[in-house]
Parts: sequence; C-alpha cells; structure tokens
Amino acid sequence: MKLAPNPRFSALADILRQHRKFFRPWQGDGFRSTTLQYARAEKLIDGNGAYQHGSRWCAPRAFRCVNLSTAVSTAWQESHANAARYGFKDAILQPRVLAGVHLKLQRALNLIENAELAQTMGLAETLAEDWRTVNDGGSESLGQALGRAAQQLGAEAMMVPSAQVNGGSNIVVFPESLRAHSQLQVIGEEELDKWLKKR
Repeated sequence: MKLAPNPRFSALADILRQHRKFFRPWQGDGFRSTTLQYARAEKLIDGNGAYQHGSRWCAPRAFRCVNLSTAVSTAWQESHANAARYGFKDAILQPRVLAGVHLKLQRALNLIENAELAQTMGLAETLAEDWRTVNDGGSESLGQALGRAAQQLGAEAMMVPSAQVNGGSNIVVFPESLRAHSQLQVIGEEELDKWLKKR
C-alpha cells in the first residue's frame, strides 16, 4: 500500500535545509539485539527489515534504515518492548544476539544534543505518535517524514531519543546515504557469522 505523504514534510525539509550546520561528523558504537534469524552480519546492517515493514523513522518501501541504540541496555529493552507490543511472549524467550556496530559518519544529525532544533522539528510529538496506526490509516507518519527529509538532504544518520526506553537514545542510520569514507561495520562480524553457520 502506498502511503500518502505527510503534509508537514516540506516544512520539516525547509527547517533542516536552514540548519545543515547540524549535519556533523560522529564516530562511536551502536548496538542491536535481534533473533538468530536476522543475526548474520550483513542482515544486521542492511536496513531491509525497516524497508520492508517500516519503522518510526522510515515508511515501508521508502528507503533503507538501520535502527541502533547507543547503549546495550537500550538495545535489549527495545527489542523486548517490540516483541511484547505484538503479543509475541515467546519471542522474548527466544535466543538472541546482541551485536555491536562501529560507526564513522560524516553527516549525522544529532537531535539529542540540539534541543532547540528538536523542539522546532516537533520531536516530542514524533516520539509520542503511534506510527503503525498512522500507516494503517494510509498515511506517512510525522517521524517518517522527518527521517525522509533528513535522508533526502544528505544526512547519513539521525541521533534521537528512544520512544520506548526512558533516558535511552538511538542512532538511525541510512545506509544508502553513506559517503565514501563513512563506515558501518559489525564488530567481530567474521566470528559472529562463523558461529551462526554452526546452527
């Protein structure tokens, strides 16, 4: 189903266009917790899941998006919260892989440190919305419009507060936007894939 564009997209894009100085280099590690089915290194960072099904920051079939957390505890809590939301109680008990991802970015939009810009962008409203319900109604959510605006203006990633973990923060990476010298690499990927092949 093709979603109707969010009517606030143009305004969001204009705001970001005027604040491109906040697209800055960033380097560090992110974390992701996932079931064994999606734990191979290439699947952890291809963004295909969000592309197929959508996420808070990208509409289905819009562009690829990799959702990481800045702390191990946040990644763990977010994965359990997602399972619980869908009533998948057994999913919480399934074997999981917690992987680290090293990031070296040239143009990351940090909406955690830039509180004034975050307020102008309506970030609090974005974190509170039920994007799945908005999508089910046939429309792009506000958060998806914000992500699309950032991605189209050349951001490689956004740093945002977690909508599910109080005090947590996430890194939303747009892998198709990574520049030549940027990096998105699973830490210990050879060892991870080696052990998964033994299943």
